[in-house]
Amino acid sequence: MPTYQYNCKECQNSYNIKLTLAAKEDYVPECQQCGSEKVYQSFARIGVVGGSSATNSSSCDINSCSSANCSSCS
Repeated sequence: MPTYQYNCKECQNSYNIKLTLAAKEDYVPECQQCGSEKVYQSFARIGVVGGSSATNSSSCDINSCSSANCSSCS
């Protein structure tokens, strides 16, 4: 079952909710902390299952990298 991440614009609370695809169509997002409907869906990182560990596909920090085409930015 997919997990969806929502963030509240009122209180900055972040929460996850598991919903089937059918239930997601009817879901009206509401902050679980303050009850506000001013929430937006954000997309969390996903990990790869099956290897020895989940890794980020890039180790480059785009804010401090001096070259956008170095081997670590692939």
